[in-house]
Amino acid sequence: MKGAFDSVFGSISGLNSDSVSYRSNVDKLKQQISLADIDVQTKSQLFGILELPQGMQAIGTYNLDATQIKESFGSRLAASSLRMDSILNEMENRLLKNEVYGLLYSENGRLQKGSSQFEILSEAQATILSKENRPIWVNQSGVRDLEKDYARATKLYDERNFADAKDSAEKAIDDVIAIEKKGRVLTENPPLFSQDLLFQVAAVLAALLVALYLFNNRGKIRGFISPSAGEVDAGE
Repeated sequence: MKGAFDSVFGSISGLNSDSVSYRSNVDKLKQQISLADIDVQTKSQLFGILELPQGMQAIGTYNLDATQIKESFGSRLAASSLRMDSILNEMENRLLKNEVYGLLYSENGRLQKGSSQFEILSEAQATILSKENRPIWVNQSGVRDLEKDYARATKLYDERNFADAKDSAEKAIDDVIAIEKKGRVLTENPPLFSQDLLFQVAAVLAALLVALYLFNNRGKIRGFISPSAGEVDAGE
């Protein structure tokens, strides 16, 4: 549409230029006729022939109107274009906002593709960074990166900087996958009983065995301790 209007305005401007040039040439010719050595009647007839047509005299007015219309049309077209750009930018921003929200708070195909046990990034970071779970991961640098990237993604999202928020959210997803890939720290199961406790139990059992032996052999032990009656009489 703009090209068609420009073509019309260009034609009017070109016609006006030709009209101005024609007038200039006619004025020069009239001047030469007025100085020529011819009779007045002939000069008058020539001047009549050279008079501009009524339509050509209106070309200047048409050109002025066309110039004003062109300027008004151009300003309105520019305003419309800016408005259209604004609408398109807002639409693009809304789509990007929805995409970032999905990365942060909805089921995430990238996590599932990375064989993660988690489906939602917000839940993954909450679990991994919890007080009880944070120390159990081998990839502690990845844990720190996850904390940084997720915090940055949510901050930028709240600030409506959705392009940078998307980059940080995607980094946080990669952090989760990298953390899970290296796994958890392997810890040895503690023994059911400590060595000291085993020693104490052994000592108690030994004491019980000694007591049991003494109890079962108390008669013999008394015989060793107390002399027999014959031994007493012989002594007397």
